[in-house]
Amino acid sequence: MISNTYKIELPYASVFKESWCLVAIETEGRFWRTSRLLAARVITYGSPLEEYEWIAERESDEYDILSELAQVLMRSSCIMTFNGDSFDLPHLRKKYQAY
Repeated sequence: MISNTYKIELPYASVFKESWCLVAIETEGRFWRTSRLLAARVITYGSPLEEYEWIAERESDEYDILSELAQVLMRSSCIMTFNGDSFDLPHLRKKYQAY
């Protein structure tokens, strides 16, 4: 698994509150049972702003990505996504339940 953490600057980040995060995932398919998690990216709002990125190199990396992602999400008071209600969050919930 490739794991990166960056300190970043975003314009208008001041409108977000401390401990909020923005999450995006990439999968190889739409159905949680037959697809695997290929990558996850999270931007955490705080001081400093940080971006976390995990990319799967092998099939077995999915569990490691989910573990690392969970640690970041549990520290967040609000989770924002681009299409979270319809895909990201239900997909992640099912994956976590399966593991």
